[in-house]
Amino acid sequence: MPMSCLYGTRFVAPISPLILQLREELHTQPYNEINWKKVRHLCAKEDLYFPHLLIQDLVWDGIYIFTEPFLIRWPFNKLRKKALEITMKHIHYEDENILCMLACWVEDPYGDYLKKHLAGLPDYIWIGEDGINMQTFGSQLWDTSLGLEALLACKLRDEIRPTLMKGHDYLNKSQVRGNPSGDFRSMYRPICKGSWTFSDQDQGWQVSDCTAEGLKCCLLLSVMPPEIVRGKIKSERLYDAINVLLSLQSKNGGISAWEHAGTSKWLEGGSLSDTEKAFLRIENNFSRVCEPDNEDLMSSVN
Repeated sequence: MPMSCLYGTRFVAPISPLILQLREELHTQPYNEINWKKVRHLCAKEDLYFPHLLIQDLVWDGIYIFTEPFLIRWPFNKLRKKALEITMKHIHYEDENILCMLACWVEDPYGDYLKKHLAGLPDYIWIGEDGINMQTFGSQLWDTSLGLEALLACKLRDEIRPTLMKGHDYLNKSQVRGNPSGDFRSMYRPICKGSWTFSDQDQGWQVSDCTAEGLKCCLLLSVMPPEIVRGKIKSERLYDAINVLLSLQSKNGGISAWEHAGTSKWLEGGSLSDTEKAFLRIENNFSRVCEPDNEDLMSSVN
């Protein structure tokens, strides 16, 4: 959404000395001499995993050449303006859950939405011993749950009691306790109460396999002595996790990643680039069927 918003507004950041230096460093010819229409399909052979068919390039160029001139003129620009307003509405809604910082900065460099993003910026970019470091959202829950499962399989519970206690505490604190705010159905968000995300509670997007792993750890830890696991997670919260998993079940019995499949598989065959293939695979949200093979887990469930 943020990228489509930036493209739709044709946003260009103020030209600073740093940007001029980057242009000189990144491009093989003077920036002002680049013919962008001719280099639309230019790609390093190492990165061209799926060579384009001629018909694909013709479709791309046709849409760009014949559609764009209409969308920037009245009355068609009204349609794009309306689409951008809807896009920003969704971006601001997601501001409570994920970062869309650049789009908010473009909309209002001094707005409250941007200020909220700035407060969370240290989670994504920081100064380390090796210079500036950056990451996307982390994988804290995923790492914690798989690490706990590996430790529990070692049968060294007494030796690693402090680690198990900390791991259980993190699972307890990172479970999503409520659904998205407001009318989340109109924002195309499924229920998430009781789920676990890929990283932490603030990230907000439920993931079925992360929820399953978090639930599995909680069940395994629930049969351990109280001195190891203090304050066991209530059964109602475990039921909420199961409810999330069942809500993501598809017609074929499998469970999709974070929402029901929204498109058909044939769209992958018609995608025009490897990037589109990757995103369509995400959007298709193919479901998987997993069979539990852990005896301790099954005994916990029973």
